[in-house]
Amino acid sequence: MNKKEEQNFANTKENTALLAISGGLDSICLLYLLGSSLTKEPVKNPSKLEGLIQNFLKEHPISKLELAYIDHGQRDDTNQDIQAIEQVIQKLDVKPSLHTIQLNLPEKTSEEFARNARYQALRDLQKEYKLKYLITAHHSDDVIETALINLSRGTGPKGLYSLSHQPKDIWRPLISQTNSKLYIFKNDLIDYALKKRLNWHEDSTNSSPQYLRNRLRLKLKTTEQTTNLKHKMLTIISELSSNRAETEELLQQLDLSLQSGKNLYSRQILKQLTSDVQKSFLHLKLSQVGFDVNKKSVQLALDFILTKQKGKVLQLKGCEIHILNKETFCFVPLLKK
Repeated sequence: MNKKEEQNFANTKENTALLAISGGLDSICLLYLLGSSLTKEPVKNPSKLEGLIQNFLKEHPISKLELAYIDHGQRDDTNQDIQAIEQVIQKLDVKPSLHTIQLNLPEKTSEEFARNARYQALRDLQKEYKLKYLITAHHSDDVIETALINLSRGTGPKGLYSLSHQPKDIWRPLISQTNSKLYIFKNDLIDYALKKRLNWHEDSTNSSPQYLRNRLRLKLKTTEQTTNLKHKMLTIISELSSNRAETEELLQQLDLSLQSGKNLYSRQILKQLTSDVQKSFLHLKLSQVGFDVNKKSVQLALDFILTKQKGKVLQLKGCEIHILNKETFCFVPLLKK
């Protein structure tokens, strides 16, 4: 065994992972792709999906894979989700353990609240079973939808690539990081599932126009025209993501240059910056101390800082901005209720 093989073997011992699975198309395909690739020799002439997963596992070897199903308590057909998951498990040589968590969220729960509750449950499960990585089945359509949603909320440039950028402990194998032109869309997964005779169960809430993501999904329904548009959008997102580290470093330097004391910031220096830079800085700071950042809150904060007098306080959702004197202001985080 050479040094590289020894290193891979060592890494494999540590790479225990929890796959978030819903019973829907995306996670069912990813479960089958991962489960098959972990227990079989690499396919000689792999499909686009199989090749992507094989390359992913070379760079991210997995020694132990377990599954997590989160029931939000919003539907009465979740038993069909479980059935779809169990059918795929039966097709695999090695049967990963399936953990189910019941959340019982309120009936009128926002997408954001449900998402936060879901990720908290997944993190708790990781900690309980000592599983180092979390795996999700997000793909290129999800990247585009998330970018458009964030744009509509005025979350700034970072919101464009928030999903395509992968945190160190979250793996998203269907979002290619080694080849930015290898995009996996919903249609690719449908074709794969049909070819492999995989059954899945769609969440009944996915067709509800109540949610913005569902409305976007309908507008971006795959046609030749939308496919070309998606590729252009993903190219832009990829370019922005590649410049992410440099952009964030510049903003951190700006943060330091604006400080006139511990947690104090200069109004005069802020006034000298361009409007775009002002907003980028305020978006960064509000993201750090607040719990709700959007285009409206950033503009409100900027107008307040530039125009208000000593002693004035602006209360936002998650933080306050205090005008201390003619020269300085500060951010004061509020306790989340």
